[in-house]
Amino acid sequence: MTDTFESTERQDTLDDDMFGTNNERLKKQQEVPITAIITNPPYSIGQKSVNNDNANVKYPNLISRINDTYAKYSNASLKKSLKDTYIEAIRWASDRIEDRGVIGFISNAGFIDSKSTDGLRHCLYKEFNYIYIFNLHGDQLHTNGEESKKEGGKIFGSGSRTPTAITILVKDGSDNHKLYYKDIKSYLSRSEKLETIRETTSIQNIQWKEIIPDKQNNWINQIDNDYMNFSALFAKNTTAIMKKQFTGVNVSRDNWLVGFNKKKVETNAKTLILNYNSEIKRLKNVADPKKRLELRNTSEKFIKWSAKLNNMFKKGQSLGLTGKVVPIMQRPFTKKWLYWDNDLNERPSKYRDIYKYMGKILYMQGAGSKKDFSALITDQLPSLRHCQIVCVNRSFS
Repeated sequence: MTDTFESTERQDTLDDDMFGTNNERLKKQQEVPITAIITNPPYSIGQKSVNNDNANVKYPNLISRINDTYAKYSNASLKKSLKDTYIEAIRWASDRIEDRGVIGFISNAGFIDSKSTDGLRHCLYKEFNYIYIFNLHGDQLHTNGEESKKEGGKIFGSGSRTPTAITILVKDGSDNHKLYYKDIKSYLSRSEKLETIRETTSIQNIQWKEIIPDKQNNWINQIDNDYMNFSALFAKNTTAIMKKQFTGVNVSRDNWLVGFNKKKVETNAKTLILNYNSEIKRLKNVADPKKRLELRNTSEKFIKWSAKLNNMFKKGQSLGLTGKVVPIMQRPFTKKWLYWDNDLNERPSKYRDIYKYMGKILYMQGAGSKKDFSALITDQLPSLRHCQIVCVNRSFS
C-alpha cells in the first residue's frame, strides 16, 4: 500500500502516517543503494473513458526525466505512449539503480517496435550494458485474423490483450552495449508459452540473437539505410509527393454522434447537447470548477465525457446546435453519418480545409499502425482510427 513513484517526487512524501510500516520500509529503502528491481509494472496509458474519472496519477519529476530522455531522442510526432505507466516504471527503475544493477520486468512489449518509443530504445541501449528481450507476443488488441492467431495466447489470460515481453536490463559499469533478442514461437497457446518459460529457467538457456540497432533506433523491423534518401510522402517542402496532410476525425463519442440513420444521429446530438446544458444549469451555483466536475452526471447513457468537454464544463461554457450532419467513412467501405462539430468532436480535424479536396484524397493508416499497409481513395470524411489523409497531387489548390 505505497506509491513507489510518489516516494521520489518530494522529500515529505513519507512523513505522513497513512501507510504506517510500509512508509518505514520505503524510508529505509531510500537510504541504501538498490541493485535489483524485479516487477510486473502496471500497463496503463490512461483511463479508457473520461466518464470513469480514473485518470493516471501524474508525477512531475518522473515526467520531466522522460521528457529529458525518451522524448528528447524520439523522432515521433505523437509521444502519447510515453505516458504509459510501464514506461514510467522503466524510467524510475533505471534512475533508482544508478550506475550498477539489474532490472527484470515483464511488461507490455509495445516498446520493442513502436515508432513513438524510438527514443526509449535509444536511451536503453546507451544507458545499459546488456539488454535481454524475450518477446512473448500475445497481441490481441492491434491484430486480427491470421495475424492474431500467430500472436498466440495472452500470458495474463483475459487480464491483458497487449503483447508481453520479459526484459532484463544490466548495468555493470563497463563500456559494452549489447542487445540480445529472442522471439517465442508463433501460434503457441498461453499454457504452451508458460511451459516454455518454465523449461527455460534462465537467460543462459536461451539462444539469443544479437541485434545492432539501426540509425533510426529500430531493434526489429529495421529499414534499409537508403530508405531515408527516398522522397517523402509528405513534408513541408516542395520535394514531397503530396501537398497536404490531415488526420481523420477523432469523435470520442461515436455512440452518440455516429450512425447509419441521419435523423437518429441528429436527434442524439440534440439530446446530448440538452443533457450537457442541463448539467451546466444544475451546477451553475457551484463556484469551484473541480467540484463542479466531480458533481456532474457521469453516466455514458446521459453524456459521453472527454477531455475537451470537461474543460468546457469547468469553464461553465454551454453548447449550441452549431454542427451539421455529414457523411463519414468510419471504416473502409462503411459509410455512416457524423454530427460534425468543433466542440462535440474531440479532434474534429481540419474538415473545412479537407472539404474542397473531397474526391481527390488518399487515406491510409498512420505511422506505427499494427495493420498491414493499405490505401483507399474516397470522397468521404474519414475516421481517425484508420487513417491520416494526404492530398493525392501537388497540383490541387
